Amino acid sequence: MKLDVEGFEGEALAGATRALESGMVAAIVEHSAPVPADSPAHAAMVCAGFSAFSYDPFARRLTALPGPVPGNTIYVRDLPEVEQRVARALRRQVVGIEF
Repeated sequence: MKLDVEGFEGEALAGATRALESGMVAAIVEHSAPVPADSPAHAAMVCAGFSAFSYDPFARRLTALPGPVPGNTIYVRDLPEVEQRVARALRRQVVGIEF
């Protein structure tokens, strides 16, 4: 799931209970800046069993975050599954840069 609702993240996630309870293993939430640690969107994701991460596409590495960050925060519920998917993903080359 990718969520980009220009400041209405908490409201959108409040109405996404079934989606959050599904077998989804990861979601990207674009938080408006600044993002308080107790934001409703972050609280909804944590309540649904997700943890916040950042992602380095060049190193193909997820790094745990203490909370949401302005811009994209990747929320992961099943870290081993997501790490396996990242490891298996085909490498791509764009403008001569492989990732």
